[in-house]
Amino acid sequence: MASGEFIASISPAEPTGTDYATFDTIEGGSTVPERIGVYDFSGSDEEFMDFACVLLPQYDGGGLTLRIIWSASVGFANHTVWQAAIRRVADDAENLNTSHNYSYQIVEAAAPSAVGEVSYDEITFTDGEQMDDLEAGEKFILRIKRDPAHPNDDMAGDAELHAQDLLIKET
Repeated sequence: MASGEFIASISPAEPTGTDYATFDTIEGGSTVPERIGVYDFSGSDEEFMDFACVLLPQYDGGGLTLRIIWSASVGFANHTVWQAAIRRVADDAENLNTSHNYSYQIVEAAAPSAVGEVSYDEITFTDGEQMDDLEAGEKFILRIKRDPAHPNDDMAGDAELHAQDLLIKET
């Protein structure tokens, strides 16, 4: 499959056992208001969200790029640092009952210019270690987090991840 093609199926979010982002909605301003589902990542506490995914068999061995769409709930100045990691679930080799050390890739994302607007940002993974040596056709867990203690995360308030709009493409 060519570079730039969307290459993974992504299931709905699965909260981590602890410290997970909470589900919320953004209500639109139309006469019949829209409701957009988001996950609120706190501006004061480290929070996570997991997504079960499958790398499509057409994957050609390159890196991956995760595109996220997000909003700011209150403040819209400064930056949020989004972090993402992959846990490979290899056939008859990965014990899901054991601990895993996630290797996070990051993007320092400028907040949207106003509350109610969205920002489109990307996190890239090079083929190999950054992707936990993931191979075509395999299941994986995509873990997304916000760590407001990161020195470059200086946005007050929640960062709202539009979880139904995640995309993964081959780079």
